[in-house]
Amino acid sequence: MENLTYELAFHLVQTLDEEAIQAETKLIEDLIGQHGGFVLHSKKPEKRHLSYPIRHQIYAFFGFIDFTISSDKIKKITDQLKLDKNVLRSMIVKKSQKSSTGSMTNNSNSEDKEISTKSTSKPRVTRARKQKTEKSESGEKIDIALDSALNKIDNI
Repeated sequence: MENLTYELAFHLVQTLDEEAIQAETKLIEDLIGQHGGFVLHSKKPEKRHLSYPIRHQIYAFFGFIDFTISSDKIKKITDQLKLDKNVLRSMIVKKSQKSSTGSMTNNSNSEDKEISTKSTSKPRVTRARKQKTEKSESGEKIDIALDSALNKIDNI
């Protein structure tokens, strides 16, 4: 099988010290190597506040590793990461061929980042907009009814 480029993003528990974080990252890199993968780039995990608690933790060390490996080995790596008690959560995504052949730097002017600007033929109307329109139409009806009632009172 052909080796493809993947990115592994992971959260480590907040209780690890600096040496343990480096050791855990090295352990994950070695795991990739044991399955025939090659690490292209690794970002040192940094402490981040989580949007929601994971296993009762509100902070975690977030890092990522870019690597190449055969696609049939991904499941084995994912299964082993799930068994590691220091890994709160991990996710492996296949990187596009376009971005894997280019440089690994984050360049905002890069052609790798294409944004689709296709517009749909029919504009979408949200429920809130429909309700607002219905309320404004019913408000106009109430105004007309009030005006006619006030005119009747004035004529009496």
